[in-house]
Amino acid sequence: MTTAQSARRALEVGMHKVFGAYRSQLVRQFLCESLLVATLACVLALGLVECLLPIFNSISQKQVGWQDLEYLTVFLISVGLVLGVGVIAGSYPAFYLSRFTPARAVRGVLFTPHSHSAWLRKGLVIFQFAISSILIIGTVIIYSQLNFLQHARLGFDKEQMVIVPLREIDDQKNYRVLKQKWSEGAGVISVTGSSGVPTQVGLYEFHIFPNNARDDSLEIFTLTVDKDFVETYNMEILNGRDFSEHHISDAAHAFLVNEAAAEKLGWLQPIGKELTLRYWRDKWVRKKGRIIGLVKDFHYHSLHRSIEPILFHIDTIEKSYYYAFLSVRISGSDVQNVLSFLKRRWKEFNPNRPFEFFFLDDRFDQLYRAEERQAHIIGTFAVIAISIACLGLFSLAAFSTEERTKEVGVRKVLGASGINIVVLLSKEFSKLVIYANLLAYPISYYVAEVWLQSFPYRIHLGVSPFLVGGLLTLTISSVTVAYHAFKAATANPVEALRYE
Repeated sequence: MTTAQSARRALEVGMHKVFGAYRSQLVRQFLCESLLVATLACVLALGLVECLLPIFNSISQKQVGWQDLEYLTVFLISVGLVLGVGVIAGSYPAFYLSRFTPARAVRGVLFTPHSHSAWLRKGLVIFQFAISSILIIGTVIIYSQLNFLQHARLGFDKEQMVIVPLREIDDQKNYRVLKQKWSEGAGVISVTGSSGVPTQVGLYEFHIFPNNARDDSLEIFTLTVDKDFVETYNMEILNGRDFSEHHISDAAHAFLVNEAAAEKLGWLQPIGKELTLRYWRDKWVRKKGRIIGLVKDFHYHSLHRSIEPILFHIDTIEKSYYYAFLSVRISGSDVQNVLSFLKRRWKEFNPNRPFEFFFLDDRFDQLYRAEERQAHIIGTFAVIAISIACLGLFSLAAFSTEERTKEVGVRKVLGASGINIVVLLSKEFSKLVIYANLLAYPISYYVAEVWLQSFPYRIHLGVSPFLVGGLLTLTISSVTVAYHAFKAATANPVEALRYE
């Protein structure tokens, strides 16, 4: 914007020189003007920071404030920015315009379409729109990955699942009777217990001895569950069967494993394989049994982590702390009444403790809050960046249109239509935006690939984010330029050629 506007001051520079102004005086004038504008911009920026800081804190889930910085630090940073921006923005017109002779400056013959000034202006526009395109593409990719994480198949049904932590020993002692009472309620589909639930603690690595070996063991995550756990969570049994009330020996001699556990144990067909589970229950316990079912892999944690090998078993030693969570699957028709029923039954057995619960789908959504914040922040910066780029493009379009006023007048006299003029003036800037996107694409792709590599489960980059970035920047830039192009196209050519 500064480089474009400086060209309009050529006559002013020439007149100053004609009346005896030295080059050093012109340099000081341009630099002082630029520093004054930078100072006003800094004051405005500090005011905007004060107004927008609560919004930023809300998006980023942080508490950033002026109290986190020393006033001297803020002052020094502000002075540094004013000096840096002011000198950089003012040095070009100060040192470039002031070097021309008075005769050349008065004639206005300072800039040509292929001059260094023109290339600098175009380069700055390309740079600004490249940054904007990178941020837009990044925002689209982050939202795409976030959508993939939130809607990926987990291997079980997390919807309408109420989780009640059993924090106290007395709560856990009441597990059986509480489960029975809750199961009788209208709107309650099923109730089960476990040492852990997805997104929470409760997975513990136990020693597994395949084929009942005495010494050769593996450490595998083990989940202590009730017999109806797999059914309540709607997990899929790929082979074999689930735990069953009709098989009394399941509690003492049966195991379920997921696909990852079967792979870690080295068994392609795990059904019927024998193993020994060694764990601590006030003493070392060795539990021998067979695998009766293969469970389809599921995500116990978020998709930031790979699927863990998990073995399911029912503990035969009746202790109160084996079931740390109650999982209640409810119907979605009348959630509040169901929750009220659960609370009333809870108070019958635990009158002095609050009824605490959470929905499993909410906990999974919370696991991706960081990606949501990243998308919001980068999207905000994208809006700011493209707004700044459009301001520069708007000024540059005004300058370019003014420079080509006579050319437009001649073309209209020779029969060019308004649409021809608009296309002619817009084409130059559309090329710049296309060049900016060509620069932004490889950078965006590289940064996105590096970021996506941190996810075990991720989207594959297609052309969609890059098309969105390109089309959006091209559309916004076209709308920005359209005002000046339309104004030039509808102007009376007589006014442009009156003195020719």
